[in-house]
Amino acid sequence: FFFKAEDGIRDQPRSRGLGDVYKRQVHGDIMIVHKETICGGHSAEKPITPEVQGMVMELKGEIEAKLGKVFASFTPLSFTSQVVAGTNYNVKVAVNDGGIIKVTIYKKLPCHGGEKSLTGSAFIQSRFEN
Repeated sequence: FFFKAEDGIRDQPRSRGLGDVYKRQVHGDIMIVHKETICGGHSAEKPITPEVQGMVMELKGEIEAKLGKVFASFTPLSFTSQVVAGTNYNVKVAVNDGGIIKVTIYKKLPCHGGEKSLTGSAFIQSRFEN
């Protein structure tokens, strides 16, 4: 005796994993996609806050040393954050005449001292002038 799909038994839908975090809404001919924040994922991009700006400015010398440049203009613009065993901050910083760099800062949890460290930096745009 075999059941058929018409009998109400169907295969379970497969999960698409953590990447399956989008909600879709259709309004007429327009589809709106909302991305949810997932556990362990990065937040949406946010305007810079005084706390994050302070961390970036505190590490400016280390950032310049790592990139081998001295920036006359150095303005943090926006960031995303990711909670891990501490917090990772990916910050976009405007430098000099229109250049942008991405800086990654790790901040330990307060119970582990709360220290901040530069874990990565990269050029997004390569138009820099000293």
